[in-house]
Amino acid sequence: MARSHAPFTAPLEILDRRACDRDPIDATSPKGALTLLSYVWPEPAERFTRARDAIAKATRVPVRIDRADVRDWLPAQLRDPHPGTALVVFHSVFWQYLDADTQARLRAHLADAGREATRDAPLAWLRLEPHVESYVPAELRLTMWDGSHTTGRERLLATTGFHGGPGDWIADA
Repeated sequence: MARSHAPFTAPLEILDRRACDRDPIDATSPKGALTLLSYVWPEPAERFTRARDAIAKATRVPVRIDRADVRDWLPAQLRDPHPGTALVVFHSVFWQYLDADTQARLRAHLADAGREATRDAPLAWLRLEPHVESYVPAELRLTMWDGSHTTGRERLLATTGFHGGPGDWIADA
């Protein structure tokens, strides 16, 4: 059974945002913003509104984007847990572009770091990716390591389309 709103009530504070890209685009510059908008499909028009809103937010809420390949960048990010915080690794419509070797390496890095996670410094792998077999709908999945298991616990949290719009939260997520 699905529900239309997120089933979360705990307060959340984001302490830091980091990302990597082999060739990052500065969304805060006029040229970068125009470049990003040029990648948005023309229909439906709400996509431009969401893209413009995201670009405006990027000017107010900084995100450090390192020029790096994820194969090198992610292991470095996983190295030093910070007690009292959860490390969340998030990606969206990204996994399908990686070759099988890179996927396996990244999974191994996450599993290794997950085995070191504790209740005071948990690791969460959150991703919005196509359904493995049917491609649609997109699935929001979470794998969580908190020291209580030797392997991460994976859960399907929600399903949705790829270009925004409503999602269906899984009731028992």
